[in-house]
Amino acid sequence: MNAARPSLLLRSAVLIGRLVLGAVFIVAAGPKIMDPPGFAHMIANYRLFPLSLVHAAALVLPWIEMLCGLALVSGVFWRTAGKLAAAMLVVFILAIGTNLARDRAVQCGCFDVHAAQKTHAELIGEMRWVLVRDGALVAVAVFVLGIGKRRSRRGTAAGALLGVLLIAAAGCRPAAERPAAPAATSHALRGVITAIDAQRREITVEHEAVPGYMGAMTMPFPVDPAVRLDALAPGDEITARLVVDGSRSRLDEISVIARKKTPGEAPAIDPAKIAAVGRPFPDFRLVDQDGRSFALSDFRGKPVVLSFIYTRCPLPWACPATVARLARVGASDLAPHFVLVTLDPKNDTPAVLHDYARQVDVGSGRWSFATGNPEAIAAVAEHAGAFFERDGSSITHSLVVVTIGPDGTVLGRHEGRDWKHEDVLADLAALRK
Repeated sequence: MNAARPSLLLRSAVLIGRLVLGAVFIVAAGPKIMDPPGFAHMIANYRLFPLSLVHAAALVLPWIEMLCGLALVSGVFWRTAGKLAAAMLVVFILAIGTNLARDRAVQCGCFDVHAAQKTHAELIGEMRWVLVRDGALVAVAVFVLGIGKRRSRRGTAAGALLGVLLIAAAGCRPAAERPAAPAATSHALRGVITAIDAQRREITVEHEAVPGYMGAMTMPFPVDPAVRLDALAPGDEITARLVVDGSRSRLDEISVIARKKTPGEAPAIDPAKIAAVGRPFPDFRLVDQDGRSFALSDFRGKPVVLSFIYTRCPLPWACPATVARLARVGASDLAPHFVLVTLDPKNDTPAVLHDYARQVDVGSGRWSFATGNPEAIAAVAEHAGAFFERDGSSITHSLVVVTIGPDGTVLGRHEGRDWKHEDVLADLAALRK
């Protein structure tokens, strides 16, 4: 009797580990299969793979994950699937680890291919936990495949169970390390900076009412450590996320949408020059990623979605999130044409934009990544109400998306980090009514 118990324990541990591995890979594959453009953008953000392979990987990799997961769960060719799963996990670990070593914050895209609205510090913390989790999964795969058979059966079984427990531990982050504890809430805030206290890392904001939280007032707010205070100035009109955790609060994801005009600075946005909803958007002419000149009027007869980016944007919640959300609009049956204007024409040449465009779309012909002379770009931004200003190697800019109808009139204008792809879909759907 006692001699049989280790064998039963071993078989039970292998079965549990196999089911856990299979379930993880099945769950991970689902969102990627449903949204290949979003997953392609996640892969491209790692900057480790040739752009020519990004879309192929986004189409093939999720199905390999799904087949591995199904094989592990069903027990059909599960050893081959286990080896392939272990190899993929090692590749994922190397990709995350390489970006951590470079201090590049990327969203792993493991279980969600939608761009996260998180700060650099939050994403770096999340990447560390992904390494722990994937390391635990590798440990499970090793024990399930019977690595270390020369050890006693009892030791192998205990190791397999330990790997399963490591997964559970990796999934349970300490509360202090979580990006947002369960009790924390966040609110969209908009206002004007009236003072900056660099020593205390506080900014005083004369803000509008925050729906469901507090009325309009002027008050100081602590600022998240990831925010650069030297990129802000009194008089800046901003949007931000107000994070409230119990008695503590802070501002992060601060975006300057207009700047007070002072000598040597870019002018503030003139509201009178912004193309209002229901009014025509002034025509403009720029150059696309293929070096072809085009005008907004070339797209008469079809809706256009206009926004602003630059390819070197380091903030995952800014330009990368804008592109990812617009890709979700592009996946609908409403089929607008997208015009994404770079705010960095010095670096974003047509060749650079061509490579960037391939991360988002191949072959539809519905995406124009545009550049031009600085004056032309500034004029388009002014009519859209988009503020931007070079700040060293980066660019401070507001997040603005404008939906333009087939007749050239503005259907909707959405700004700040909180706009959703459903907002643009609603603008486009109104055309069918």
